[in-house]
Amino acid sequence: MEDRESQTSRVEFLCYSATRFLKAGDYRHGAEALRQALVASERSGTPDCACLIEIACDIASACRLCRHEAHWHRRAHDLASAREGELLAELLDLLQIAEWHLDAPRRTYALGHAAPAPLAPGPASYRPAQVREARPEPPGMDTYRVQSAPERCALTVSRAAACNPGTARAGAPALEVYCLGSFRVFHNGVLIEEWSGLKGLAVLKYLVAHHGRKVSRETLMDVFWPEADAVAARRNLHQAIYSLRKSLREHDGNHRYILSHENCYEFNSALALWVDAEEFEAHLRNARRCEGAARLEEAMQEYGVAESLYQGRFMEDDLYADWAESQRQYLEQAYLEAASRLSTLYFERGAPTAAVTLCQKVLNVDPCYENAHRQLMQCYLAQGQRYLAVRQFHLCDGALRSRSGLTPSQETVALYRRIAHSS
Repeated sequence: MEDRESQTSRVEFLCYSATRFLKAGDYRHGAEALRQALVASERSGTPDCACLIEIACDIASACRLCRHEAHWHRRAHDLASAREGELLAELLDLLQIAEWHLDAPRRTYALGHAAPAPLAPGPASYRPAQVREARPEPPGMDTYRVQSAPERCALTVSRAAACNPGTARAGAPALEVYCLGSFRVFHNGVLIEEWSGLKGLAVLKYLVAHHGRKVSRETLMDVFWPEADAVAARRNLHQAIYSLRKSLREHDGNHRYILSHENCYEFNSALALWVDAEEFEAHLRNARRCEGAARLEEAMQEYGVAESLYQGRFMEDDLYADWAESQRQYLEQAYLEAASRLSTLYFERGAPTAAVTLCQKVLNVDPCYENAHRQLMQCYLAQGQRYLAVRQFHLCDGALRSRSGLTPSQETVALYRRIAHSS
C-alpha cells in the first residue's frame, strides 16, 4: 500500500515537472519526465492514468518534431530569400551592364582608351566575367571580393603563419574551415564531403570554435553526452575522436591534426589551419585600428573583407547547440556593427548605392537594427527618393513592433520628422 502511494506521489510530481518543462517549450525534458511518469503509473496500478500519460508522451514527441520541422522551414525560407536577393542583384547588374553598352558610343572608355565593341546580340552575349572586366567601377565603389576556395587555399599556409608566427611550417598541409554559414572543411582546396560519424564532426566543430585552446575530455563529455555515465561518455568520446581522425586520415594519412595530451584535445599547431571566423575577427580588429588612426581608406578595405567573410550565422547548421550560442551572438553583433559602419563610410564618401546595399544586408540579418534603417532613410533622401525614406521609417516601426513590441527610438523619429517635413 505504501509503495503504491509513493508511486502515485511520484507520478504527480513527474507530471508537474513535465508541465513546467512543456510550458517552457522544453519538449525533450518534458517528454522524458512523462516517460518516467508512465513507468511510475504502471507500477502504481492505475491503468487509466497510465493510458493518458502514454498519449501525452506521444503528443510531446510530436510537438518536438513540429518544432524541428518549423526550424527547417524557417531555414528554407531564409535560404530562398537570400537566393532571391542574389538573383535580383544579378538582374540589376545585368541591366546596368546593358545600359553601359547602350551609352558607350556617347563617351570614351575610362583612362582614355577606346570604347569596347558591343557584344553580339542574343542570349549568348551575356558573359558576366568578360563584361565585368570591361566595365569601369563608379567612383567610391571599390569591390571587396572574397576569393574562391581554391584561390584561398593557396594562401592558407601563409595566412596561418602570419596569424601564428613560428607554428605553421612552409609546405605544411592546410585545413580551411568555414563556420560562418554552413560548416565546410577544405583540405588543400578539396572539400571534405564524407565524415565517418556525426559525433566526430560535432567534436571537430567544437574544437574549431575553441581553436588555440586545449579542450578537456570532461568538457567534451559534458557537452555532447550530458546524460550518460562517465564510462559511457568516455567510450563515446573515444569513438568520436577515432571517427574524426579516420575522416581526416582519408585525405592526409601522414599528419595528425587532432592531438591529445594530459586528458585534453587540441589542433596540431604545427599544421596550417585557417578559420573564417578568426579571419573575420582579425580584419575587424585591423579596421578599428585603422579607423582609430584616421586611415579611413584602409579601414574601409578591412571592413569590406570582414563583411564579405560573414556568409551566415556562426555554426548555422547547429542552431540548437547551446555551446555555440554566445559566440554566435557575439559574431552576429560584430558583423552588424562592421557592416553598418562601412555603410556610413560609403555614404560619407558620396556612394549611397553601396551604402544601401550594405544596409539591406544588415536588415536581412536583423530586421530591427535601427542604425541600418536610419542609414537607409538618409541614403534614399540623398538620392532624391523621399518617398522611399518615409517608407523605410514605417518598415522600421513595423519590424520593431511585431518582433519586440518596441517603437523606434527618438533619434529615428526625429530623422523621420525632418524628412517628412522637408520640401
